[in-house]
Amino acid sequence: MLHWLYRLISALEVSQLVKKGVLDLPLPMPVWFDAALTEAGIQCIPVTPQLLHASTILPDIHKDPADRIIIATAQKYSARLVTADEAIRKYPNLQTVWAV
Repeated sequence: MLHWLYRLISALEVSQLVKKGVLDLPLPMPVWFDAALTEAGIQCIPVTPQLLHASTILPDIHKDPADRIIIATAQKYSARLVTADEAIRKYPNLQTVWAV
């Protein structure tokens, strides 16, 4: 069940960008999301109680709980986080790639 949570959080974030008109996809979001993961060979990282806890003790730079979980996950795995959110880029111990 937790394995799907991270995927759900990422899918939620993409869906919100589509709704806001920030992102235009060539397919309906659920179809595009599954295809994008498969094509890129991306595996979803499970959200654990430790990651959820880590998200709650981050500095209060960003208030969105989903973003905080993504930030904590990127920090834990030393992964680069693709974002256009300037608040996210302010977190320590976080590698970001700017996306417009």
